[in-house]
Amino acid sequence: MMEHVEQDICCPFCDLSGITPNEMNLHINKVHLQEYFNSDEPTENRLVNGDYKKSDRSQSSKDSKSEDSSSGCDKENRNGASWIDPERRTRLSLDVKSLEPVLQMRQNCADNIVKSGVTAACGSAQSGLNLRSGEVSASAPPFIIPDINDNVEPDINCNIPSEFCCPLCHFSTSSEGDIQSHVNREHVDILSPCKPPSGSSDPTDMDSSGSTDRNFLSVEHSRNLQKLSSDNVCPICGMIVNTTQELEIHVNSKHSDILSPDKPYATSMSMSQSMESTDWSDVMACPVCDQEFDDPGLLQLHVNGHFSAEQTPVQEFSDQVIAQELEKSEIEEKAREQKEFHALQAMYGMVGGTNYKKQYEKNLERAVIRGDINLKQFHEKKANLHYRDMIGIDDGHSCCKGLIPKLKDFYKVPIQGLNKYWLCSYIDHFAVSYGDRGWGCGYRNFQMLLSGLTTHPTFCKVVFNDKPQIPSIPKIQRLIEAAWAKGFDKQGCEQLGGKLVDTTKWIGATEIVAVLSSLKVRCQLLDFHNPSGPQGTHPRLFQWIKDYFQQPSPVKLPLYLQHHGHSRTVIGIEELKDGSHRLLIFDPSTSKKQMSQFHGVITANLMRTIRRTIHGLKAKQYQIVAITGILEDREYEEHKILKSERIS
Repeated sequence: MMEHVEQDICCPFCDLSGITPNEMNLHINKVHLQEYFNSDEPTENRLVNGDYKKSDRSQSSKDSKSEDSSSGCDKENRNGASWIDPERRTRLSLDVKSLEPVLQMRQNCADNIVKSGVTAACGSAQSGLNLRSGEVSASAPPFIIPDINDNVEPDINCNIPSEFCCPLCHFSTSSEGDIQSHVNREHVDILSPCKPPSGSSDPTDMDSSGSTDRNFLSVEHSRNLQKLSSDNVCPICGMIVNTTQELEIHVNSKHSDILSPDKPYATSMSMSQSMESTDWSDVMACPVCDQEFDDPGLLQLHVNGHFSAEQTPVQEFSDQVIAQELEKSEIEEKAREQKEFHALQAMYGMVGGTNYKKQYEKNLERAVIRGDINLKQFHEKKANLHYRDMIGIDDGHSCCKGLIPKLKDFYKVPIQGLNKYWLCSYIDHFAVSYGDRGWGCGYRNFQMLLSGLTTHPTFCKVVFNDKPQIPSIPKIQRLIEAAWAKGFDKQGCEQLGGKLVDTTKWIGATEIVAVLSSLKVRCQLLDFHNPSGPQGTHPRLFQWIKDYFQQPSPVKLPLYLQHHGHSRTVIGIEELKDGSHRLLIFDPSTSKKQMSQFHGVITANLMRTIRRTIHGLKAKQYQIVAITGILEDREYEEHKILKSERIS
């Protein structure tokens, strides 16, 4: 604003500026002469070269007072009629002098102007111009309107009032900074550029001259705000934003309850003052209706009111209703458990409707349709099935013999990267067949363990009665039921329903230990419950298997390896030069045709069929069954209760 005062001549009645003093004199005499005579000052006080002179025309003064007593403005004048004779009007003239006094006065309030961000009007039409100089006699002739080309240098100090009056109230002060602060603080709601004043926007429709001045100050306030407020500071909370548009959005959104045009002016002032002293960080909202409170006690009472007896009717439940609800929940829980149990039964082959014999015949028929076997082979295999069922001996149709000698010959040749290896003494591979595909892995691994016992005289005598013949799957099912009948593994018997014959139920490590213990074979059951290495690996499992095969013994028997959903047989282990290990495993899911390839030239690619690294065994839990000897008679009863040793 100081820049404009120093360089421009501004009209004290409107926002016209940037013209020469001669042009300003012409503008005031033509445009604002009527407004000056319509002010609250007596008509006989005329402004002549910056001074007031009492007129001798007292009659005109009396008429003007009577017309302007209530509102200070003549309504007839707004309709275009003039209540003073133009010849009797005194011309207005600006006496522009040096700017040094003005600059000295504005330098004192420059800091207040920058902080407030809003430039108040320097005077108003309502308060009039307080310009003092010598008086002119009543007989002085009227002033002639100066020509725009006249070389006249009026003094601009005549436009600077010695006292600043608020255009909206009766407040007055001699400091320009104080009047600016007063307008910005006390009349921010009225002067807001976003809030148009109530009523018509046309100044000609106003009922008082104060309304016209208020519109002028509101427009001037909006312009000066954009021109001078580089920091864009909110006048209410002091928040600084980047642009004027952001400031308007902030004020309209955050302080809409204070700056609302629907609220009276006095209420807006009181609320503005209360907002400055209120800590909005402590405002709390009701979780039910979102009403805000600054007092926790009032909020608690309000929330409790939502759940009072009037709003929340109490329901009285009888004992019978409660009992019905409990019974209903129990029935639903039992139904859910029964459904899960049936799903587990179906997964482990415990659902009736099929057995080994039926599945064998059905898969034989499918093999004929696919062309895998002819009709002659179909009838031969079907006849052998009935014979095996009668005598309980496996016919070896899925068995591959003589694999261990072939592997020993393979290891006689130096292998790159291999340090040592260990193999079991003897074992035959048994693959799943037509009747047990999908559920017979446990039975086939048990047959592999039994094949390893046939070469040991002691085991052959105790287990096979010196007749080393591998039992068929239906025979193994009967042996397990016989072990249950003797009292071995009663918990496993209950889990499988006490029946295995003519079913497709899965068996695991506990059933293997139970049937071997019933045959007086000592077994060791080991549990690896959790991974013992990074990324779900089991290094302790590999180390235990290595220690098992390293033990000095004339006979090395294979190991039964069980994990969730499948079981396999460990026949040995390899140790590489880098210290890592690889298990040698016979998998029942590997077909007889694949295993027969070991009777030819064994290559590294073929060895991948039976090799498993530590990263190839990542099941969460594993169980191992190791045969350690023959049970004594005094130990027989003790082993009816199965015990396992947890390694990890």
